[in-house]
Amino acid sequence: MKRREMEALSAEECRRFLAVARESSWFGLFALALTTGMRPSEYLALKWNDIDWQRGTASVCRTIQRSGSGWTFEDTKRKRKPPPRKAAVLCAGGFGEHTKFAETTGGR
Repeated sequence: MKRREMEALSAEECRRFLAVARESSWFGLFALALTTGMRPSEYLALKWNDIDWQRGTASVCRTIQRSGSGWTFEDTKRKRKPPPRKAAVLCAGGFGEHTKFAETTGGR
């Protein structure tokens, strides 16, 4: 079976999506996914300490994979640690209450 090529959203489609998503408690995650180009297995595996709130970056250190026994965290396939990804949503405070939680708990 031949795979279809993935079709990315246009800039205008991203703007419209985020305008509607802003009302959702998932807005931060949606915006992170759109502004960084991370794969779902990467942004769903992020931990608070992977995020540098001052620099507005997120570091991909692991992925999450589904296996026969459930969900597992795996190291990335890269031999070197990838550079942090600039995330406009982190600079713009797109995580709202989640940001406050991370700051008050030290990212735990």
